Amino acid sequence: MSSRWLFPILFTFFVLLGYSVSGFSADIFEAEPLVIEPLPKQVTDEGANRQAIFVDNNSILYISSNRRYHSDPQIYFLDLKTGREKRVTYQRGQMINGLWLDKENKIIYASSTDEDVETPPLLQPYLERKPASLDGPLFGLIPFNSMEIYVSKINGDDVQRLTHNMGFDAFPAYSESDRKLYFSRLFQGHINIFTQSFNAAASAWRVVKTAGHDLGLQLSPDQNQFVWFRFSPDFKSSQILLADAQLKNETFLTLDSGIHWSPSWHPKAKRILFSAKRAPSSHYDIFEVDLEQGCERQLTDLQGDEFFPAVSPDGKTLMFTANFTGQEQIHQKPYVDSNCPSEETH
Repeated sequence: MSSRWLFPILFTFFVLLGYSVSGFSADIFEAEPLVIEPLPKQVTDEGANRQAIFVDNNSILYISSNRRYHSDPQIYFLDLKTGREKRVTYQRGQMINGLWLDKENKIIYASSTDEDVETPPLLQPYLERKPASLDGPLFGLIPFNSMEIYVSKINGDDVQRLTHNMGFDAFPAYSESDRKLYFSRLFQGHINIFTQSFNAAASAWRVVKTAGHDLGLQLSPDQNQFVWFRFSPDFKSSQILLADAQLKNETFLTLDSGIHWSPSWHPKAKRILFSAKRAPSSHYDIFEVDLEQGCERQLTDLQGDEFFPAVSPDGKTLMFTANFTGQEQIHQKPYVDSNCPSEETH
């Protein structure tokens, strides 16, 4: 053996011998197993797609835009087993906040289709001005256009307009017990929660009045509680709130600085999912509050923004919107049912 190879071998031998003599064992060189969260499966492709709503365990509704045959957002139906999709709505303008009424086989959504015609640009300066701070951290995720709320059958037929108010009416929630529609409305410089009977001729009244801005109302599966998020008056932070079915006895589920939004209910447990961006993170992750255990856990930690979480009726699948590719798409991953860490919620 040449001296070229002899010296490295002898050097390695004496280094290992030195570790052995000094009491170190060889397992000091063993690395901890690397645990990598599997990338979520992308279930949509064409265009930009957001806000999955479970119809059942194997199908969803969602909002899709920037497609080959239309640029305006439309509601689509997707069969998760076959991958086949079907267009449901044929409206013009912006659209947000799809809501599935399973017992009535209908969908509710907010759209600017009529407002774009009824309030053309020449009339806009004479309407109530939106707060300048609406150009805030969520402006790219929530279009604060003038909108109305509509209901139609699952096939898109029999479209009815439910609200008649110049300005922003969106984020609908529906109470089956009293057949009332709840929603967010821009009124006197603030976005507050209003309610009305579930028909096209009903008049609305305000049920939550605050100096902040209330959005994203979601009714629990048992129809006993509401959850939503409230922006500060300057739109620089927002928190998740819980209240009873009469929107009384408010409780803050979060008190951190940052943005907390897009809450949703777990279908079979007293759990609430939401998206949040908290320092030092620069992106939105999905969290979950367990109301019975009084604790919180983080469900995603990926390089991108994740929002609009939804859990399947059987509690096995988590769907969410993410912009990993630079364009919003809907992704899914297994929902892992586990106890929260010991740290209590705020």
